[in-house]
Amino acid sequence: MHEKYIGRVLLILLPMLVVAIIFLKVKATKSPVASIANRSNKMNIPFFDFKTIGGESYTSEDVSTNTTLVIIHFNSECEYCDEKAQQIKKYFLEFRDSELLFVSSEEWIKLKAFASKHHLDEHSNVRILQAGEGEFNKLFNTTALPAILIYDNRGHLVIKIDDLVSIKTVIKYLRAANDVTPS
Repeated sequence: MHEKYIGRVLLILLPMLVVAIIFLKVKATKSPVASIANRSNKMNIPFFDFKTIGGESYTSEDVSTNTTLVIIHFNSECEYCDEKAQQIKKYFLEFRDSELLFVSSEEWIKLKAFASKHHLDEHSNVRILQAGEGEFNKLFNTTALPAILIYDNRGHLVIKIDDLVSIKTVIKYLRAANDVTPS
């Protein structure tokens, strides 16, 4: 009788233990810090050569070193891009120690209007850049707008966000990128 009792207890506890282990493992892999620390195939910032509002070349070599980098691919007529820019403006203190590159293939008049509307041109760590048609998608392998790429201070990709997420999710990954110690 004692053996039946132990058998029943094990029958109940064993599946609960397995579920708990799976839950903890899934939770750990979703953590931005864990994904940075456990990444073995690090993707660096690809070489790019975009144009500034002044028509000057701005390349990946011009990106600030030892600073997190946030690249936002946008279109001024995209409702979600507009919303994301508003959210970044609202939570700008979270982005103050990062370099932000807003990149689009649109005409300069639209890019300047977008920057002015969202007060992006008021911050020294924000750049509005123009890429050739389809150039950004090819370089960064993105498919949607807005696309957000966050690189840590060593130039390693932390996350590529190619779908709609909350600004709090973006900030979570930005904070994780900021926690990486420069090498």
